[in-house]
Amino acid sequence: MITIIRGARVVSDGDCPVGSTQWEGCYCISVIVLFLGKPVPNNGLFESEITLYSGTLFESGWLLLTHSTMILKKQVNLPYIDYLLESFGQDSESLETSFGRHIHWGYWPQPNWETPNVLEFAAAAERLTIQVLAAAEIRNGQKILDAGCGFGGTLAHLNENYRRMDLLGLNLDDRQLHRAKERVLAIDDNRIRFYQGNACSLPFQDEAFDTLLAVECIFHFPDRGQFLREAKRVLKPGGSLAFSDFVPVKSLLPLTKTSTSRVFKTGFYGECNVQCTVERYRQLAESNGFSVTLEKDITANTLPTYRYLRGSDSKIGVHSVSAVIGTLSLEILSRLSWLKY
Repeated sequence: MITIIRGARVVSDGDCPVGSTQWEGCYCISVIVLFLGKPVPNNGLFESEITLYSGTLFESGWLLLTHSTMILKKQVNLPYIDYLLESFGQDSESLETSFGRHIHWGYWPQPNWETPNVLEFAAAAERLTIQVLAAAEIRNGQKILDAGCGFGGTLAHLNENYRRMDLLGLNLDDRQLHRAKERVLAIDDNRIRFYQGNACSLPFQDEAFDTLLAVECIFHFPDRGQFLREAKRVLKPGGSLAFSDFVPVKSLLPLTKTSTSRVFKTGFYGECNVQCTVERYRQLAESNGFSVTLEKDITANTLPTYRYLRGSDSKIGVHSVSAVIGTLSLEILSRLSWLKY
């Protein structure tokens, strides 16, 4: 995270960063330095604007104020996205088919023990998106925000199956947005726009959307409570928030706070917070003015994803030691019913 510096300090003449400054024959005797920081709306926590105000006090009593602005950036740390984008550029057809549209798990209505092939996994990923959209009760003519939109797969599905839609995608990673803008183009009377920004500081006005979606991405957000507050702010009265997430059972929480949690902080899938239980989600929903209308455990329906990730067609789940450990950890916890989806 970017630390925002707020406050002021007095710098003596000897410490003056601009040296002994002369102006109209009067020598600088002190410099007041004030840092004012604020997040840049389009980039949220990953890009901050720092403004430096310098006040130079002269013996004559004049105070000369100057200021400069700096933009501080922190790179998005998502090794699996790095790998996918590099592989797409090398004409990897299987990865393009598997993850070029959606970057999330798949959904199988009747899961079995067979390892899915590339086309079956791509279809399953599309079905998971449909599950979230069904929960949101999407209708024609709505204005929808997809937070953590990835490569734009969810918006692509909406664009292809609904009309008179105003569709907006939000993501921190401009590389993902670049791909989405190239591949997801509005059809007929639909409208599509993509924005770079932080889901916990949404760069949109109040009561702007009918529906807010977040498909398998909230574990990357720095603060679920703040996200729900922002969601409530930008949704119209009666609007819906629909999302999918990895949710631990209470007995798993102590394990997520030990050294084992490093798998979810510095691994192949980037920093992932998997410490929000169903009970905690209910508390957050109530405290932010939401009423829960649907909770659906589809863990069993997503399990074939792990067989696919471990298979030769996927390549992603066996890309590196970090990928193997991260994928295997998620699979074990899910099969033991300690981590729900």
